[in-house]
Amino acid sequence: MSYQEYAQLGRNNRNNDNGTQQGTRNVYRERGRDEVPVRTGRPYTGSISSFSVPRRSMTPAHSSSSSTSSSLSPSNSASQKGYLGGAKGNASPTNSQWSDGSNSGTQGPKARIIPTELTDEKKPELLNVPMTWRPLYLRRRILAPFTVVVTGLAVGIGALYDLSNRNLGLGPTSTAGHYLWRLAPTAILSLLIALWNRIDYQAKIIAPWVRLSKGPAKAEKTLLLDYPSMWQPVVVVRGFQNRDFAAACAAAVSVLLRVLVALSTGLITLSLVSGIPGAPRNMSSLSNVEVTVQSAFVDNTTDMTNAGALAFFTMVGLQQDNVYFPDGVSERFAYQKFSSDLPQGSVVETGVEGFSAELVCEAAEMEFNGMQVSRGIQQFNTTFSAGGCAISMPLTSEGFVPSASGTQVPFFVARLGRGSCGDSGRAEDQRMIVAFASATMDARSPPTNTSASNFAQVNGNITSSVQLICQPTYSISRVRVTMQDSTLLGVAESSRRENRTLPGVKPWDFAEAFFGSYRSENELASLYTDISPWFYQPDIVNVDAAMFLALELQIGRTGPGSPISPNELLNATILQRVADDYFSQYSAVLAARSLTQPTSIQGQATASTVSERLQVSPLIAKLMIILMGIVAALVAAMGLTVPTRGILPRDPGTIMDMAALVSNSRGLLQVLRGAGGADLATLRARLTGSDFYTGVEAYERADSTGSGYFKIFGGQTQGTAKTEYVKERDKFAYPSLLHPGQRGAVFLITVGLIVGLDLGYQYSTRNGGLFDADDDTYPHLLWTVVPTVVVGFVAIYYLASDIVVRSIAPFIALRRGATFEQSISLNLADRALPMAFYFTARSRNLVVGASTAVAIFSSFFVIFAATLFHAATVPATAQCQLLTRDFFSQSNGIPDDGFCNFCQNGTVLSSLVLDANMSYPAFTFEDLAYPSFSLENVPDDMELPDDLVVNAVVPAVRSSLQCKSFRQSELAISLQTGSTVNGVVNPLQITLPGKADVDENTVTISSAQNLDSLGNPLSTAINRDAFFGAGEYKPLADGNTTIPRWVWVWGQLEQAGTDQARIRFVAALVCNETMQQVNVATSFIGSDLHIDAEYRPPVPDEETVTSVPVAIDGNLDYSELIQLYTPHLLDPFFSSLVSSRFAIPATSLGPSTSDADEVKMIQPVVEAITRQHKIIRAQIVNTWNRRGTVPPLPSSGAAQPQSVVFPVDSSGVIMGNATTLAFPAVLTVSNLDSGAARRVVQDMISTRILQALLSATLIAAAASWLALPKPNTILPRSPTSIASMAALLADGNLFGQLGRGAEWLSLEDLRGFFKDGLHVSMNFQLGWEKVRRRRREEVQTVVWGSSQGVFYERDHAFGVSAIRTGGWGGGENVGLGLKARVGFNHRSHVKDWGWRT
Repeated sequence: MSYQEYAQLGRNNRNNDNGTQQGTRNVYRERGRDEVPVRTGRPYTGSISSFSVPRRSMTPAHSSSSSTSSSLSPSNSASQKGYLGGAKGNASPTNSQWSDGSNSGTQGPKARIIPTELTDEKKPELLNVPMTWRPLYLRRRILAPFTVVVTGLAVGIGALYDLSNRNLGLGPTSTAGHYLWRLAPTAILSLLIALWNRIDYQAKIIAPWVRLSKGPAKAEKTLLLDYPSMWQPVVVVRGFQNRDFAAACAAAVSVLLRVLVALSTGLITLSLVSGIPGAPRNMSSLSNVEVTVQSAFVDNTTDMTNAGALAFFTMVGLQQDNVYFPDGVSERFAYQKFSSDLPQGSVVETGVEGFSAELVCEAAEMEFNGMQVSRGIQQFNTTFSAGGCAISMPLTSEGFVPSASGTQVPFFVARLGRGSCGDSGRAEDQRMIVAFASATMDARSPPTNTSASNFAQVNGNITSSVQLICQPTYSISRVRVTMQDSTLLGVAESSRRENRTLPGVKPWDFAEAFFGSYRSENELASLYTDISPWFYQPDIVNVDAAMFLALELQIGRTGPGSPISPNELLNATILQRVADDYFSQYSAVLAARSLTQPTSIQGQATASTVSERLQVSPLIAKLMIILMGIVAALVAAMGLTVPTRGILPRDPGTIMDMAALVSNSRGLLQVLRGAGGADLATLRARLTGSDFYTGVEAYERADSTGSGYFKIFGGQTQGTAKTEYVKERDKFAYPSLLHPGQRGAVFLITVGLIVGLDLGYQYSTRNGGLFDADDDTYPHLLWTVVPTVVVGFVAIYYLASDIVVRSIAPFIALRRGATFEQSISLNLADRALPMAFYFTARSRNLVVGASTAVAIFSSFFVIFAATLFHAATVPATAQCQLLTRDFFSQSNGIPDDGFCNFCQNGTVLSSLVLDANMSYPAFTFEDLAYPSFSLENVPDDMELPDDLVVNAVVPAVRSSLQCKSFRQSELAISLQTGSTVNGVVNPLQITLPGKADVDENTVTISSAQNLDSLGNPLSTAINRDAFFGAGEYKPLADGNTTIPRWVWVWGQLEQAGTDQARIRFVAALVCNETMQQVNVATSFIGSDLHIDAEYRPPVPDEETVTSVPVAIDGNLDYSELIQLYTPHLLDPFFSSLVSSRFAIPATSLGPSTSDADEVKMIQPVVEAITRQHKIIRAQIVNTWNRRGTVPPLPSSGAAQPQSVVFPVDSSGVIMGNATTLAFPAVLTVSNLDSGAARRVVQDMISTRILQALLSATLIAAAASWLALPKPNTILPRSPTSIASMAALLADGNLFGQLGRGAEWLSLEDLRGFFKDGLHVSMNFQLGWEKVRRRRREEVQTVVWGSSQGVFYERDHAFGVSAIRTGGWGGGENVGLGLKARVGFNHRSHVKDWGWRT
């Protein structure tokens, strides 16, 4: 619509007698190629030099002449629906010349007259011009992928359900997995909603235009239709009623997606599952669970030959020190180790290969040939024979009985030895002899009538005996191993027993290794030899080391403290069982360590478990699949109903776009004139009952270029419509959802949610959950879907209110006065939230920016509400006490037998922990030694299962080392090759600097031979560039006290083992040792209160460290550790340092090629030495310093014992003290059968995140409210309908600035119409303005009692107007006239001065 046409809208034109409108003449003046239409009836004279001159047309490159062709567009022309003349689809302007509504020559058919009930004005003749715009997101190439995505999600949910159903869930619980699985479905669907919002909005906003393009339709279904302001369910109903299928389907999809989001929170839940993954749901176990076999038996005896005494140490530890079998070993079997991915607590039974050995024995005869004695050695001369095999094996001892003159003392002799038939050296003739005899002898040793240097007969006799000649045998067969986590539950022979042996491994190899571990270098074994065990006192049973451990093994198997009596051992069956049990167990330990190698083989197992697993809810999964199918169908249906071609010349999203689209719709604008400030009811009253449609009308002149006028046709005519202006008012109705009452209520709800979440979490933490849970199918919806629905409604309000704010954002700016970009060209409603926020942040628009931030924050509500609550097994807890049963002595006196049989238990345990990979003994962990505890004051109604946990902060002692390292240049080094000094071949002496004596600072090692623990040379080969290492205890005397001090030296030689040996590298470390106490937060597991590092390792509180006077045993000797064979010159300490579970590479003991700093180079060795020594010290303290307490029973009502009796040494001095005997503890039971319960708990992380989001939302919403405290002063109604926007424009002056063809131009081209001169752009505003009227139109009003008498009342209109800002032209709004030119020097005198652009 041209400026001149718009100037006539406010005038009442006279009609002629036949009812036709008096036409207005158009006068065209040609200015070059441009057309400047001038309306002769304007109330002022146009001036080309003034800005008030109507703008020239800026038409696109279309033409209505015969030289221009355009195709039909069924989606934009009413003629395609039969409302215009001609056949459907055959009217083309290619050969048409339009003039005064008629056609001539060979033009297409005339436009058929529109029925008279639509309008009384001249019937338009419409052009078939293809439209250039349709919504970007309402296209099939967008909707088709969306359909595919939804379908894929439905298939994915079905696959997840099937996987969960087959495997009893998706997997075991973990923190990361729990959040990932439960948040993922909700997050994916929330993202899908965010993408769909654009489609939904465009479907709603374009629906009236689509209806207008199809032909005449009622105003209620077109101009007045306002889908964006309706709630989604209403849109669905109204859309189907109005046959706006795209809008209805889009709204239905939005509703269903939000329902899916709510349901998705209950899709994956944490449930207690009884059974095995992969088993049918009605089965509690499965026989095809995959396990990984991690070891295999090898046909190689190399490791067995070099096994040393480690197996012997293991047997000592198992029997005396309360340690557990190493992995892969049971009482009789060494089996293949295996692992599985089953959840913790699963019981797994699988078939693997198991090694077992036994003794095949036959009864033998014993020939006694008298008793002799020589040099303190007493000997029974005995020969054993059976089945043609005779073996001479005397029974010897340094003292069968204590010396007692002139008496005959009865005693027993037990031996497990070796021999060969006929003294043969062949392997097949080797035998094992088991003998037990009752004997007597003259206690005088040596006899008075014999020489001390020669064997002499002694008065002695064997009164009774039983003896066996045995051969070892072994087999590898299938066994069934049952384990729960790392605990061995049992090993049984398989029903399909298929035995095999290894060709390269002979049975006697095990006997050879068995007896090899008792060689002279095993100092510990010598302590078990030729003694009478403590458990047979007062009887005398003289045993060797093997029989000592064999007999002790039977104590645990026959009952605590109940050894087999000596008389029972005279039974051959019992004696064979004793020997066979010990040999079988020993061989199993030996085979597990020396006859296996790592491997990885997949196997099958049978398993059962009761565990918490993530499961897919069948009900929710099926509902979601059904709903997703409906969503996919609706989206597909939308693809069939959306426009496939353009329907409008431009996007109607902005105020400027709407002004361009309706600028030529004179009839509509005339009807709406004066209603800019009216409410929706007024618009309905003016438009209801009329039909409207859109089309393109030809320009007045046939030779005009351009596409024609795009118009909305229909409604009342200009002549019949009477302009009525609504009265001016300052306030309107509040925009939807922005009423203070609504906002305040939602704010209170939000605050209530924040506070309620905190109170709920505190209650859940304090009471172990909110309420009891039920793992059945339906109850879990109560704590998954319901919370999501609650926060979802709050989120929906914030999201909907943000749409309202973004819709009125241009008008908020207009009410304050704004530029083109910030007002009439702004469209935030049809933007994604992040982009809208980015734009508002750049433009510093607090109102809209804060509102958009609210929408972004609220989008995450339902996501994190998904993990807000979950069912969990809440352990039963109770307060109890850990009562101290012993303490650590300040004295180095010999401890009780119950704590240390031979005072080397500490080194035994250290070797087992370091080198046999065995668990730490009870009440020790790494460098910590605890007093032993007993559990007291447990509630009577609480059961104590094996998996109980006791948490407490208790004291522990540990070693503290104050160390100094020395570089090679600081040491005195002496290497004497080709010599032997004090039995040391080629001695290497390393002396540390210091004031101490040379002996106290010097360590001597052999550079040619590796020595055993007794200093005897070993036969192992030595590398030419061997590393060496040794550690010695070198205490320092300081007055009357002794400072415990340790010295370690290490390095590398060249040409080791020869007389040409040279030093390549040497370093040393010296440490003073003290003991300290520290409080440790510790979790004790099970009724035996052991420490499981995999569950929860102890955590020392370093701030509680104090020195304690626990005695440091000066008798600790590294030679008592296991000597592991290496090709280097390493003592037992250093051989363990490079071979243990904490080992460092042997190359670390030599010089480094990558680090020139020697101090940094030796630092890893220093750290490894101090760590290993502290572990050894902890076991020494555990066995040597531990002293028992004997507290009396507590008195009635007393919290702890009243007094304690401590052991005293030989001088009567109390050997220790303890100030605290009982420590508070918390007992936790996780077994449902023992008091634990399934409860709904509130998640801490989700709670805090949701609280943070709610708080941020509240702050942002408050900021938006404060920035726009009175939204009821902006607009009289929602601006999202065509009629509402057109009414606001009809009462403004934007149309007066637009040239012809504005609807076909780009937004940037339209911006050019609103220039004051060349540089200054107009401002724009929304508000009330006085209506300029001709004098005859003014209303005469008498004011009573006024001295003025009569005045003329002027109407006010509410609309969008351009504001002249000065420069070339402008200033008419302050009374300077339309032709005024305001320069920059006058801008201070003109209001509303704009910005330069």
